[in-house]
Amino acid sequence: MATWATAGSAREERWPEEAAFFDEVADRMGDEALPIDPLALRRYSSPALRRRFNKEFRFRLMGDLRGKTVLDVGSGDGLNAVMLAKLGARVTGVDVSPRAVALARRRAEVNGVSDRVTLMAAPIEAAELGEDAFDLVWADAILHHVLDELDLVMDRLTRCAKPGGLLVFSEPVNL
Repeated sequence: MATWATAGSAREERWPEEAAFFDEVADRMGDEALPIDPLALRRYSSPALRRRFNKEFRFRLMGDLRGKTVLDVGSGDGLNAVMLAKLGARVTGVDVSPRAVALARRRAEVNGVSDRVTLMAAPIEAAELGEDAFDLVWADAILHHVLDELDLVMDRLTRCAKPGGLLVFSEPVNL
């Protein structure tokens, strides 16, 4: 099994490439996409959510988010972080792309939840996160980016969750 020290060089070589790619993605997004669609908010906040759609199932699984602390891993443009905050959570978002984080900050401001969203630009492997700090850990399409360090990342995310906390992951690929 790899350790943080032995996996370090490959991981650290990957970070700038991933950051540059997602910086470009953030640069292409326009500010018109920043407000959260009220229909989307209603879709994910309804107690009668359908179960057949991945994201709806995950929101149903998490239950009432009011007052909960959530770590949004790979928060990107902040869409999920803002949605989680609008549903009552205090959200910490972490993403490797500084420009995506800047876009996420603008999204939080536009949607009136900047007081409930904290964002940091850092790889998840290097982000300063506390242990036992989050009620929920949310990761949407991020794990395939850290496959070489998956055991280490999962151990880290597990330690970030409070005892009895919930970790919710979704991946767009089947590896």
